[in-house]
Amino acid sequence: MISKEKSCSYIVSLLLTVIVWGSWLFYTYPDSLQVIQNYWQVSVTMIFGSIIAGATSEGGGAIAFPIFTKVLQISPADAKVFSLAIQSVGMVAASIAIIMMRVQVLWRVIVWVE
Repeated sequence: MISKEKSCSYIVSLLLTVIVWGSWLFYTYPDSLQVIQNYWQVSVTMIFGSIIAGATSEGGGAIAFPIFTKVLQISPADAKVFSLAIQSVGMVAASIAIIMMRVQVLWRVIVWVE
């Protein structure tokens, strides 16, 4: 049996996923499939970038930036903005996870490293 807290966190995660996907579909409609076909390399880059970022202390955007600029020929300005957006999304997702899981935060350490 799933506890009430876990079911609430699953609902919040599902709701956020639906909002993001819905926004993306609305923004790209009626060419949603065409966008995926044109930019599939970005998804592959970010899959491996997120694996490396999750296994190290490096951010996913820092991994993706050189691939975007050197391999995929994306302009450095666009790659920089995308990297910052990815970092923001990741940090917000981590913050939501910390809040939903009620992870004990050591505020003394956070204040000390600021």
